[in-house]
Amino acid sequence: MARTPAKPEPRPAARPRGKAPARPARAPRGKGALGQSLARRAWGGGPSWLAVALLVLAVLVLLPIAAAVLGDVWAVILGALLGGFALGRATAR
Repeated sequence: MARTPAKPEPRPAARPRGKAPARPARAPRGKGALGQSLARRAWGGGPSWLAVALLVLAVLVLLPIAAAVLGDVWAVILGALLGGFALGRATAR
């Protein structure tokens, strides 16, 4: 007795074409991705210990060096300008 060939299984019905589902936004990848994420967090993108570390570094290390090089008055003026800039960037919307 001869066997009948097996019928191939039917293909599932195709999905109707439409708009593709939206993908969630991914974090930046590639060159500079770490630097971008650190900068975003340091300038008001959320709580960051990097901003605290930069502030402590500026006050305890850079301000005395500026006082030794420029003099006390100019170091205070420079510190006020840079501190105002950092505060403005951190609180900007």
